Amino acid sequence: LCVRCHTAGGFPNAPVIAPEAHSFHGAESTGNQCINCHMPLTTYMQRHPRHDHGFTIPDPLLTQKYGIPNACNKCHTDKDTAWAAAAADKWWGPKMERRTRQRTTALAEARAFTNTSPTALLALLSGDEIPYWKAAALQFLDRWMGDSGVRDAVITQTKHTEPLVRASAVRALDSAIAAGRDELRAAVTPLLTDPFRNVRSAAAWALRDRLDLAAPAGRDLLHALQWNADQPTGQMQLGQFHWSRGDIPAALRHMETAVRWDPNSPPFHHDLAVLQSVKGDTMAAITSLQAASRLAPQEAEYHYKLGLAWSEAGQPEMA
Repeated sequence: LCVRCHTAGGFPNAPVIAPEAHSFHGAESTGNQCINCHMPLTTYMQRHPRHDHGFTIPDPLLTQKYGIPNACNKCHTDKDTAWAAAAADKWWGPKMERRTRQRTTALAEARAFTNTSPTALLALLSGDEIPYWKAAALQFLDRWMGDSGVRDAVITQTKHTEPLVRASAVRALDSAIAAGRDELRAAVTPLLTDPFRNVRSAAAWALRDRLDLAAPAGRDLLHALQWNADQPTGQMQLGQFHWSRGDIPAALRHMETAVRWDPNSPPFHHDLAVLQSVKGDTMAAITSLQAASRLAPQEAEYHYKLGLAWSEAGQPEMA
């Protein structure tokens, strides 16, 4: 199937590929089969082995840097990634420094919080990347909302032709809107009437504190919240919704339910602690933050807020 296009006279613009010269494996080798390099077998959900339809390019360097699996070592289990990276560099050289590697590097470093600048992510927004990757880049830009250039770039994406990008742009603006930046609220408000429900719902969530719940976007949001209310995460979101609208008793009820249904999720304990603190129950907040810190000992924010809570309780040594 692959060589119907990747052959002389095949699909227009598809590069002509001579399998053995391209794969550096013998004609009868499993390494010469297109699917084994570009559609490696992956086991999903611990029980479903299937070929990966990402049609990726094996890149052992990304395994070395970020732990992303590569097809070479999936087959050559007796070799390490350094061996695979050396082979890739020998065979393909500069061709490996391609857009897929640059894009993956930008997103992997954003996930790991090792990038100190939004430049690479902004390049994904301004380039000709497919909408999916623009949406992925947007998800990591919220930490730079203090930068006017980043804000402007994200606001521009709220007008993108693809609803996936528009919705992701709104989510990127969410925390800044919650912090009181009304110019961002103005940029998102028109999306409350977007023709796509995922965009309307994202806008409704971002503007939830003052949202008209009788309007179409408000009804969409309420429907989504109720639809997910049978899950702990749904109860957490209901708690956040009522908190943003100033209904602390309702917010506490939902957050307590989330913790009761799933006592092993640190964010539930954290959000419950914040509400307990707002209510003025400092000792309850300390108990909840202790649980969050115990479950996620490397999460700095939990320890920081626990210190603040001990200080409020008049115990500076514990703080």
